[in-house]
Amino acid sequence: MGKSRKRCFWAVLAVTVGCLIPMRTMKASEDAPSVSGNSSVREAPQTSAIEIYEKNGHVDLTGAMGDPVSYDQYIGAAGGIMITVSDLTDIYYYLWKDAEGSILEENMDALAWERLNDAREISFAADGSADGKYVVCVKGVQDGRTVYAVSKGIVADMTAPKLVYADSGAELQHGDVCQTGTAFRVIDANLESVTMNEQPAEIQEEYQMAANGANCLIRAKDKAGNQTERSITILDTQEPTPDPAPGPDEQTTVIEESREYSLEEGTAYTLGSGMWTVAGDDSVYPGEVTFYVPSGNYTFQRLPEEE
Repeated sequence: MGKSRKRCFWAVLAVTVGCLIPMRTMKASEDAPSVSGNSSVREAPQTSAIEIYEKNGHVDLTGAMGDPVSYDQYIGAAGGIMITVSDLTDIYYYLWKDAEGSILEENMDALAWERLNDAREISFAADGSADGKYVVCVKGVQDGRTVYAVSKGIVADMTAPKLVYADSGAELQHGDVCQTGTAFRVIDANLESVTMNEQPAEIQEEYQMAANGANCLIRAKDKAGNQTERSITILDTQEPTPDPAPGPDEQTTVIEESREYSLEEGTAYTLGSGMWTVAGDDSVYPGEVTFYVPSGNYTFQRLPEEE
């Protein structure tokens, strides 16, 4: 019995060692396929060394070959795409616009590949002409070995939100003068947030300007990180209190000649007939209207009558 047990023990040990040794000495190319990130490989066992990132935030954009495409990653004007590789020298890319369904490796050979630049970066036109939905396809070739990778669905959005007046469609500009409640709209296909005077506003078709002191600060940001900001000067919309009409016993001084006058506060004055201007004021005033002014010297000029 003792010898029989020893023979069984050595038999088991020999089988175990025989299974372990080849696993330890197997070359990398003989290993089972290893997928780094979500890159794809051919049927022949090989390792992919391609990764796709958003270059500023270093967000991993590497997708999985064969997965349904969904567009929930955004690249803005400040961003771009970076490709990293470790053991491939010839790198090509293709921007597949509006890809739908699933992208398979069998689709790769028919693509119009472009060689990737030495910086390994892909950017989109700053003027927004290339905005849209894309899947980035990457191909690496070296020593007869070809490796493919795809990105997740990406929305390229280089265009910042546009703020326009609701009535005219003209764009809001810094320093515009408006009344409280002036309506405006925010135009952006990927709008994420709107704030007025640092307070969040609900996303809606139209907004009304609200004053914070004498200004309204508006910010709009989209999902790609593009932002537009406008500071608007708000007028006081309170109706001015009209000057009281002179009483029956109150004398009114009539200004008939074009010259300088010394006027007193609280005194009622009336311009003569015709149209008048006042030095230092671009406005034109009609005659025969009673007015009051602070004390001071004022130069009046009657305009010649039109023939």
